[in-house]
Amino acid sequence: MTQPFSESNSDKLHSDASVPADHWPQTVCRLVSSLKYGSVQIQIQDGKVIQIDSTDKIRLDQPPAKNHYGKKTVSFHGR
Repeated sequence: MTQPFSESNSDKLHSDASVPADHWPQTVCRLVSSLKYGSVQIQIQDGKVIQIDSTDKIRLDQPPAKNHYGKKTVSFHGR
């Protein structure tokens, strides 16, 4: 059974959360601002938003990558 969205669970939306259809822009903004790394997908059917999926990723420390010439390569992560 799905539970309605409330401010008490606004920090993280769970897969069983239900949000009024006209609140999807605020939901997307909340999800995007809560992620350090990850993605937010918006599912659309017949021109209407029907589902929002969020994936939170955790980056692990890794040694810097080197190219064939022994120089460090720089990775850009959108920041």
